[in-house]
Order: sequence, then structure tokens, then C-alpha cells
Amino acid sequence: MSIEERTKRIGAHGPGPVQEKGNAGTPGESTQPPSHVHPTSKPTGEVSSESRLARRYRVIIHNDEQTPMDFVVRVLTGIYRLGVEHAIEVMLEAHGSDCALVRAYGLEEAEFRVQRSHMLARSRSHPLTFTIESE
Repeated sequence: MSIEERTKRIGAHGPGPVQEKGNAGTPGESTQPPSHVHPTSKPTGEVSSESRLARRYRVIIHNDEQTPMDFVVRVLTGIYRLGVEHAIEVMLEAHGSDCALVRAYGLEEAEFRVQRSHMLARSRSHPLTFTIESE
């Protein structure tokens, strides 16, 4: 089934809520990093900076009227590793609401993926835009 057919099928029923899928990984793999305790830490009840979860950043896609929908879906599936159905839902949400959540990553990973997306889009003369915001 082509992207256009899937878009029409999902568009006819509405994109539905877009849910963040979490980190890509093997089935059953935890999306939370393991908790680590420093071997010399004392049981004071305080959490060291080493054991805190890394801050997450949301990657947001912004709607534009020039970038072809199939290109957007290819970027979302190729660079952000979304499934095709989820990528179409995100694309349609951005199209209807001006922006949509793609996924959340650590800062370096978010910056890397946004930079790759922008480089690919600009190489094809598309104005596709992603931004990063703190959770």
C-alpha cells in the first residue's frame, strides 16, 4: 500500500492521538536507563547526580506547505525510526496542528537527528523544519 493510500485511510478516520513510542530497542527491553549507585555512596537517602536520569528533549516537527508528504514520512521512518503508520500519524498531526511531537531523546541525540533531517531536506530544497525543546 502506498503512502498516499495509507494517508488517505488514516486521514479518513483522523490521525488519532499521537503517542511517543519510547526508545527503539528489542521487544521487552526497558526504555529507562538502569539505576546506578556509586560504590562509595552512603545510604543518606540523597540521589547523586550520577544516578539521576538524563534530561530528555522533545523533537518537534513543524508543518509547511511545500515539503511533500512522502518525503516527510521517509525522514520520520529513516532518521527517527518511526514505524510507517506512526510516521503518517505524526505527519498528519503536524499538518493539522502546525506541529507535532516526533520523539524525545537525550540532547546530543536530538541535535544529531535534527541536523541530519535539515541537511537531507535542504539537499532536496525542502523547508522541512524540526525544533528541540526540553521536556
